Amino acid sequence: MPKKSKYYVRPDGLHETIRKIDGKRVAFRGRTDAEVEKKMIAFRGQIEKGRLFKDVEADWENQCWPKLSPNTLRNYCTPAQVWVDEFGENYIKEITPADIDKVLKRIAITHAQKTVNAYKLVINLIMRQAIISGDITVNPVDAIAVPKGKPKKPRELPIDKDIEKIKKTADNPYGLLHIFIYYTGVRKGEALALQFKDIDREAFVIRISKSLYYDPSIPKIKEPKTAAGVRLVPILTPLLEYLPEGEPDEYVFPLEYKTTMERHLRAYRAKAGIACTLHQLRHAYATTLYEAGIDVKEAQALLGHASVQMTMDIYTHIRNTRMETAKNKLNEYLKTQSEHSNPSNA
Repeated sequence: MPKKSKYYVRPDGLHETIRKIDGKRVAFRGRTDAEVEKKMIAFRGQIEKGRLFKDVEADWENQCWPKLSPNTLRNYCTPAQVWVDEFGENYIKEITPADIDKVLKRIAITHAQKTVNAYKLVINLIMRQAIISGDITVNPVDAIAVPKGKPKKPRELPIDKDIEKIKKTADNPYGLLHIFIYYTGVRKGEALALQFKDIDREAFVIRISKSLYYDPSIPKIKEPKTAAGVRLVPILTPLLEYLPEGEPDEYVFPLEYKTTMERHLRAYRAKAGIACTLHQLRHAYATTLYEAGIDVKEAQALLGHASVQMTMDIYTHIRNTRMETAKNKLNEYLKTQSEHSNPSNA
């Protein structure tokens, strides 16, 4: 007589038992009681190991990504994929601070500090999701100091020839964009979101209260990231001769798809023969503020920086550049004087 099964035998012959685990009913089935018990033991081991990293990362994407702005989402995509490639098949409980630190140090060899910070931010967010979902109790990223990436190359100022070429081509809408940023210091997105109603010619100010972004290539308007982004920028006298007039709700610059805008900008820059970027022109404006003796707090307000430290960093870079230039000029002068006072004997 066959031994009676201690588990329920279904009409299809499979042995089955249902257990409540973490508040959920889980069914275990097999051809024999031994096979059912083997599956229960394996499941218990899986529970103890926890979930795979790729499953937690997928949860993070599903819950957090829909809330992100398109620009932030683009910044998260590559680091998230790299972390999945590194740890996707690892149990998240088994990932150590040393494992994460090793990857970050490898990234730091070829990438700038800002990029390394972005990679650490993403892995930190994924691990925080793991804590919220109960997969881990301690975030391994907390024990890691961000390794130093490649030194950030300072942005060079546009040369005087570039500025003259931009002024001569200001009748071109993209030439106007360049000269506008040179005399206002606004960001590219802030300039592209500008409407004629934002320009107060009587008060000689421009109100910056919005910014343009692309989703993914369609132009859309948003409010600045911080309150510091909303500000009044003075209309400098040289800019007046270049500013066109238009209907209040009309945009000052072309509102185009991202690919179209980039193509037109490249074509303009090639035809005009300029090498400087729009961000370099913003830096040139900051340099003008420095040379004019504008206080760092006032410069912060004009540039729309969220913290005064950002402005101080720019001022420090300008000051160091000026000091280096002065040193080179002095050395060259002293070298010339020495040659005059000690002529070589023929």
